Amino acid sequence: MNKSSVEAVDEAQKKQKEAEKKMEQAEAKARNEKKSAELEIRKAKKEVKARTEKMRDIEYFWGMGYITVILFAILQNGAFQHDFIDFFMTPFMWYVRFCKWLVYPTYDNGFNQKIAYTGGEVWVIRILAIVAVLFIVGILMVIIMETIKQYKKMWDEISQMFLMRV
Repeated sequence: MNKSSVEAVDEAQKKQKEAEKKMEQAEAKARNEKKSAELEIRKAKKEVKARTEKMRDIEYFWGMGYITVILFAILQNGAFQHDFIDFFMTPFMWYVRFCKWLVYPTYDNGFNQKIAYTGGEVWVIRILAIVAVLFIVGILMVIIMETIKQYKKMWDEISQMFLMRV
């Protein structure tokens, strides 16, 4: 009886060790499958990201091509060309007329007749006109400088977004 109970205990211990060994193998297999599943998920995410980036690049390329075609079509338009030239010529012509007016300041009397200012009024009007023009130019320069500052600030934010994207 002692022997058979010892054998039974040994046999039970063997079965327990085999069960523990099978359990460890099952756990190891589960860990390996989990690792391989995580690896597959990472690969799939990486592939999706690469495809998305490729699609964005293609979309950007065709968008820029479309904009380029539109810009060239606009540049070929005669009305646009005349408007573009007028955009620069009109202020220049205003400047030329202002210079002529500074030399011979006149006003319109309502009957489409030009009447010259008298001697004392001429210099006051010339000085006031020059001061007004300088004041307007100064305001324009301040507006342009503020716009450049805002643009630089905005550009810094945009470039940071691009750096964060990469």
